[in-house]
Amino acid sequence: DKYNATTGAFIIENYTLLRGNNSPVRGISIATDYTHPAVGVTGYSIGIAYTVFQSSSDSVIYIASIDGGNTFTEREVVATTGFYARHVSISYGRSSSGSNGRYFIAWERLPSSTARTGNIYVSRNASTVDGTFITPKNLDSISAAAIGLCAYPEIATSFDIEDSDSGGVSAVVLVQRDYSSNGTDYDAIGFYNKRSHFSN
Repeated sequence: DKYNATTGAFIIENYTLLRGNNSPVRGISIATDYTHPAVGVTGYSIGIAYTVFQSSSDSVIYIASIDGGNTFTEREVVATTGFYARHVSISYGRSSSGSNGRYFIAWERLPSSTARTGNIYVSRNASTVDGTFITPKNLDSISAAAIGLCAYPEIATSFDIEDSDSGGVSAVVLVQRDYSSNGTDYDAIGFYNKRSHFSN
């Protein structure tokens, strides 16, 4: 749906997520490049990431509109996890050297439907906001003290007409970690990539 700030009302236009039969959506996140549009879009773009539950393997899905939400013409399966995916987060990134922009997605991969924690993965468009996604990267594997103990990722990326100090777009992911491995003590840890348009 879309909100019209001039009239103060919703436009009542709905888009039905393509999710398959009897496949509930477990998590959803939305982002836009409205203030710093990617090169190649008409006006601005909107990216939506969501997780779809299936009995044997959940999926992380991305849909995009490159005409300001009038039509959603792009759908990508970012990952078929083979596990359970619940929480998902999406962010838009742009810089001078990456002016066509990317959408970055982070999600949790849980070993069971009742697990408190699991792994954290990230991916992004390969080249354009309506393009395919690169091979997902397992973030918690970077730290031995975090492997399999994380949940609830939130991703944020820089977006402007300038590069970061490392010559691109910076990405930061914060996650909740089960510090004691038994659910009695949690903390927040972060991961970052200063050249997230060009490296994984």
